[in-house]
Amino acid sequence: NESDSEETTSGTSTGYEDESGLEEETTTGISSNDSDSDLEEDIAPTNYVTNGDFSDGMQEWKAYDTSYALEHDNGNLYGKSYARKMENPWDRQWLQKGIFLTEGKTYKLEFKAKCSSSNQKFAVVVEDAQYDKDLYKEFRASKSWKTYTYEFTATSDGELALRYYLGMVSKGCKLYLDDVSIIEVE
Repeated sequence: NESDSEETTSGTSTGYEDESGLEEETTTGISSNDSDSDLEEDIAPTNYVTNGDFSDGMQEWKAYDTSYALEHDNGNLYGKSYARKMENPWDRQWLQKGIFLTEGKTYKLEFKAKCSSSNQKFAVVVEDAQYDKDLYKEFRASKSWKTYTYEFTATSDGELALRYYLGMVSKGCKLYLDDVSIIEVE
């Protein structure tokens, strides 16, 4: 019903001339809505990882020396990549580039992971193009979903990459990821 959500606006407007002779206008006012909503809304923090929930398929995700795919279970979408023992753990990766953070600010990386094989070791890394790491954490994944959370401070401005090292496992397996996020900690 239109009358239930009637919006009212009140305010003042003042026109004046600046030194150049041009007229500028400033407006102050209060806008209210007759609904029972709170004035302060809960604003979700910015997730610096694009498509961390895989709702857009594998968009923005890349792989190095492996393949990856989209999986689904009971309507939930998540990503899958193949891991195997490598000479260097970073020789096989699942990654996302184009993550822009601010030097000196603290961030929280959070993701859900599981593995097709029990107790397999992986690493998650946040680093710049020169491979300087803001975060390096090893974690073990098993056959059940588990949430992993790590805090770190960005050491420089600019583009970073989020990488999952897939070459640390003891045998070939699949790593599954979902709900990947990097948010600023306040």
